[in-house]
Amino acid sequence: MALEIRQPGLQPLHQIAEGFSYGRAQAKMTLLEDANRNSRVIARKLGEIVAGLHLNIGIPENRRVINHDNGNAFAEAQVGGETHFLMVRSPIDGRSFEEQLGGEKPDITIVSGPCLFSADGVKAVGHSGEKYALTRRGEAIAEPIHRIHVDPELSVYEIEAITRLGTFISGLKHDNSHIKRVELNIPEAEYYLYALDGYREGHLSPGQLKGWFDVVDQRHKRQIKLLSSRIQRRRQVQIVESSPLASIKHYMRQTVAKGQMPTYEEARTILAGEDALWRDILAVAPTQSWQDIIDLSYVHAELSAAEQKAGHPTYAVIVENPTENKIFANAKRVAEALQQKGQRVFHAVALYPHEHIIPSGDNATRTMYHIDEERGRKFSLARQIIGLYRRGRSA
Repeated sequence: MALEIRQPGLQPLHQIAEGFSYGRAQAKMTLLEDANRNSRVIARKLGEIVAGLHLNIGIPENRRVINHDNGNAFAEAQVGGETHFLMVRSPIDGRSFEEQLGGEKPDITIVSGPCLFSADGVKAVGHSGEKYALTRRGEAIAEPIHRIHVDPELSVYEIEAITRLGTFISGLKHDNSHIKRVELNIPEAEYYLYALDGYREGHLSPGQLKGWFDVVDQRHKRQIKLLSSRIQRRRQVQIVESSPLASIKHYMRQTVAKGQMPTYEEARTILAGEDALWRDILAVAPTQSWQDIIDLSYVHAELSAAEQKAGHPTYAVIVENPTENKIFANAKRVAEALQQKGQRVFHAVALYPHEHIIPSGDNATRTMYHIDEERGRKFSLARQIIGLYRRGRSA
């Protein structure tokens, strides 16, 4: 029986027969035999990853695919007894699995972690009454801020991402005993940095900025707890936090407490001085802004897990939201630069499970992170989203 979403604005993926809009892209579900070249390439790559990493992932003979008109394609797969549609990215160093692993079954680390809040979940309210989205990339504050309003409820994006990624990882590790570890790279200090431009311009006070830091820390802890709990269903596995910017958290808090402005030059120095991988990354990918540091922190998280150490072969499997595939592309460019210098070797692939619930109506051209949300309906949506990802209720 198909799940019915009665509220406007969202509908389950498996109720879409002919096509749908998502993130300004048109998409259509069809059988692989009727699909285009992109979907056939993705299906082939998924098969190579399953075989190369000895993963227990079911690939139906008459499998369906989802094709987006932006070139992205997702192949049907069975993971933990549930149906998912996966976009994949091949090994980060470009070599075959045989060349990397020599046929051995590696110990696998999964890296995952959604963003905090949503694009419109945090509003800096100016003295004029104008509202500025503090977590929307590129939105500048243009006046002194009276207060920062944070929706205390998890956003629809957070609920869906935690449920979907947690369900997928739980099923994947349950069926594959060589998955030994999960690293949760849920941003924290990265969100500190979103408010620094407003602080530099004098629009945010030190007290307001400290309050923002506290809110970010609380939301981060909440997501860690919720995602960990969902992942640990079935077989238990080691879960650790990945915090690439941990070394500059104290610097930012201490500097703001003194009423001073943190600088990305000093942040660079701290990162390079306390972490050898950061030092090498910054040498091949120079930064010019706080946004560069944010972007490279996600690259660091993936490469840190992917780096091959001496001994038994290891492998990182990145499990993220499809919109985050650009991080893996950036990580691949940095890894290639480091490997050309003969400094490091990285083993990683990426799996991106498609959302099973998508925006519709006025929200159809936006991603889940950017959809408009009506206050007061999130608890009902949360129950239905969680129900959608229960065993037997997937696409």
